[in-house]
Amino acid sequence: MIQFAQALLNMPRKPGLYNTFGFSQCAPQISWILPGVTVFFHEDLESVEKELDIKLPHLNSRKFPDTVSLFSSELKKMIVELYHEDFCVFNYKI
Repeated sequence: MIQFAQALLNMPRKPGLYNTFGFSQCAPQISWILPGVTVFFHEDLESVEKELDIKLPHLNSRKFPDTVSLFSSELKKMIVELYHEDFCVFNYKI
């Protein structure tokens, strides 16, 4: 957790799409989505499968621990600052 927080502190605030300072993968998610692409949320997977009458393979069904509860309020604030556009566009609670 400490390494993650340190990486956020040192990360440029707008890392960009390309491998600038090695942070291209840290660009906001909306910068990777092409126009016209429909985004489905993992939280809605079951209802999407029913609506579209499809069954998507669940290749990794492992349960992950709730790591967000381990984040300090300062770390959460940094994440929201860096990815504010994603939180807004995808209607995630800030």
